[in-house]
Amino acid sequence: MRTVKHFSPPQGPKIFCSANKSQQPCRQHAKREFRSVISPSEPQISLGGRGKKKIRHHQKRTRGDRWGKFKPAKEKGRKNSLAKVGATEGDTYPREIVFNEFYFLVRGNSLVNWQRKWDEDEDGRWLHSIIPKVSLKPWFNRLDLSRDFIRIFSRLMSNHCSLDAVLYRFDIAGSNLCSCGQGYHDIEHIVWSCEVHLVARTNLIDSLRARGKPPNVPVRDVLAVLDLDYMLEIYLFLKAIDLRL
Repeated sequence: MRTVKHFSPPQGPKIFCSANKSQQPCRQHAKREFRSVISPSEPQISLGGRGKKKIRHHQKRTRGDRWGKFKPAKEKGRKNSLAKVGATEGDTYPREIVFNEFYFLVRGNSLVNWQRKWDEDEDGRWLHSIIPKVSLKPWFNRLDLSRDFIRIFSRLMSNHCSLDAVLYRFDIAGSNLCSCGQGYHDIEHIVWSCEVHLVARTNLIDSLRARGKPPNVPVRDVLAVLDLDYMLEIYLFLKAIDLRL
């Protein structure tokens, strides 16, 4: 005679169905009892089909939920109510203002005032003719130049160098004339007119023509357009005559 094994839960007492006269265990009742023991108070979200979540009646899908993320309808209603309050009554929640939020306004206003004063001021007109627009970056920004090159041309741009025409304005030199007696001792006269540096000037003109640059261009115009090739030849000329600025 063949024996038949009956189903029995792994833990707890056996649960029998009252409708079954043979008093055999009921699988549906056992599953319900097993679920109630594991999570009696948590909402039951079961997986079915191809791994998608089955949403019970107490959960609602909100707009913007994707990839299986679901938010209760209470959270959506709370956000909508806060948005309505903010639109009608303004910012009702005080918060700390970060400096980065209004820093660009202060910076822009400072640059505008600086530019206005730079245009209307009477001092520094030589530098204003070379650099008319104010900037927080130096003229040699992102240029691969030597320190001595930057020093010399920064002094020429600001018109604060050791030439007699400059020193005479501060009562440091006794005269603003060149030793050759043909003009003022300034950068324009030294580079293009002074007869003392005739040999070095000839080499300067030949080098400029080899680069395709015209000679006798005012130094102020060269500094204004920031022609590095032209500035390099003037730098070599100043080094050749051993002029200290």
